[in-house]
Amino acid sequence: LLCEPFTPSASEETRRVLGEGQEEMSHTAAQSWGDLPVKATAVGIVGDQGASFTVYEKNWICKSCGAENHARRKRCVRCKAAKPQDADSQNLVVTPELSKFLQDGSLEWKEVMDPKSNQLYYYNTKTGASQWERPKELGATPMASGWFGRGTTDPSAVSIASLNARWMQRPARVQVQMGSKVKYNMEGNQEYNIWYGKYIGENWHQGKNNEPAESRCDPEKDAGYTKAKAQGRSGLFCIHFARGFCGKGSNCSYLHRLPELEDEVRIGDMHDIFGRERHRDHREDMDGVGSFDNPCRTLYVAGINKMSYKSPEEIEKSVRKHFEVWGEVEHINVVARISTAFVRYRVRAAAEFAKEAMRNQALEANEVLNVRWARDDPNPVAQEAIRRANMDAAVSMLEARGVNMQAPENPNLEVPDDYTAPAAKRQRIGDVELPAEYLYPDTEGQFKEAKTAEDGAPVSKSNASGAEGSGKEASAEWEEVFDATYQRNYYYNHA
Repeated sequence: LLCEPFTPSASEETRRVLGEGQEEMSHTAAQSWGDLPVKATAVGIVGDQGASFTVYEKNWICKSCGAENHARRKRCVRCKAAKPQDADSQNLVVTPELSKFLQDGSLEWKEVMDPKSNQLYYYNTKTGASQWERPKELGATPMASGWFGRGTTDPSAVSIASLNARWMQRPARVQVQMGSKVKYNMEGNQEYNIWYGKYIGENWHQGKNNEPAESRCDPEKDAGYTKAKAQGRSGLFCIHFARGFCGKGSNCSYLHRLPELEDEVRIGDMHDIFGRERHRDHREDMDGVGSFDNPCRTLYVAGINKMSYKSPEEIEKSVRKHFEVWGEVEHINVVARISTAFVRYRVRAAAEFAKEAMRNQALEANEVLNVRWARDDPNPVAQEAIRRANMDAAVSMLEARGVNMQAPENPNLEVPDDYTAPAAKRQRIGDVELPAEYLYPDTEGQFKEAKTAEDGAPVSKSNASGAEGSGKEASAEWEEVFDATYQRNYYYNHA
């Protein structure tokens, strides 16, 4: 259940994919829990390097019984009739970015890596303009974006940097009075498990995580400067502020604001924004600090009371309202049948803060949310999207560091224009001569020239070959022979 499904959500993503002409149909169908809430399904990834996007296909209607079926179903869910052969081409959703790509073969905007922050921004190849926000011409963020965030095309998204700049002009507010009943540790059984983040023993019941949170962070009221302001940009974030019960206010030694991209770069990958050490692997229950080997920006949100909402569309609106407070949200996917949502942020630091801020909180129906890290999506389309996104980011990172990825012979080799590769030397293992693809350049001449320049005198071939410990010039009677048993060279005298 922690795996993010590949289907888009019921409202924002559906309206974007189907277009304004289909908005009324999508909205009407989503009002009933008996109808299919998802009207389009991701079927592939296309686009140039650095400008990929997802291709969608609408649901198909069975000609025999009139039932609506998801695009990936090969047979009708009701009468088991086969999917029409022309359904794939007729139901393909032609979005503006797909139409532009099919017409011109490329898009003006592409992703570019910033080598300082290791984050992607967007560059227009025709006008030369660059921006941090994802352009509308590229469409919505792909269904899976791999290691690096791509951002959102939502014009209503508020800049976290501008909010922090306004909040840092005032002192941080005391969220709760010191000594209030928020967290108590019982006498006895004081063994604390740092991996699972909880006390163990008979006095600590297992249902504690199901209790509603007693406090909640409100950045608009609580955020402000603290003693960490004197530390410049080197401070860590207050986990108690994120959970809504810091009793020190402006006297706190940690930051009381929302994390930005610069904070993630500054703190690094080995610790989270609260200063806790991250582990190599995720915990089995996908809770805890997270993994530095497999960083995650997607939160698994369970415990949504779906029957308190009229439609999946209302669920998504509620999830977006409560989770976009903590940072830029790339994508929200609501799976109404299991009362679960997946929220993906552009920056990992925002996901770390939101995970602590929304733990055991409620949306609009007094739920007790279970917020954890999401597992990788096993769906083939999502896996291809992740592979493509990571490959594009890797190419962009190498290009940002000056590597020419368009070299005609070897795209991974950077050499001067006037350089000529030397002739290849034949390589043997025992009496077997290796094929041509195992050849390596003959650098013996370069070694002799370097040795001559170092010693100031010509060097014989036998000495340049590395006869160990002899220090004497070998005669023509000696021959270098390869020993296949020990995989070493030795010298043999014919005389």
